[in-house]
Amino acid sequence: MRLKDYLRQYIEKKIQYHKEAKTDAEIAQRIIEGINTRDANYIVSLESLWKDEGEQSVTVEHRGTIDAAIKAAEAEFRSTNHINDVQATYHVELCLDIVNITIPPQYYKR
Repeated sequence: MRLKDYLRQYIEKKIQYHKEAKTDAEIAQRIIEGINTRDANYIVSLESLWKDEGEQSVTVEHRGTIDAAIKAAEAEFRSTNHINDVQATYHVELCLDIVNITIPPQYYKR
């Protein structure tokens, strides 16, 4: 295969990828309009700050409010690690049918 042929194929694949991503984003945009964030699916990952010392990180899927999802993840974290506090990096996503959207910390930090 000549270099130009490779480059053409590469660009065609990129165009197709972006068309699909645009379609997914448009579908997600329609879903967002009808979503109730107080009764939604969330994924909360808590990455332990002490994982080098053997502490486990956890990921919890929860339907309800973002606060309830975080509380469920924190409870799982404490139970898994047999501790009373949570020292972790938080990562929260809203789950849509087609894509997950990362929620910035300002929407769930206490």
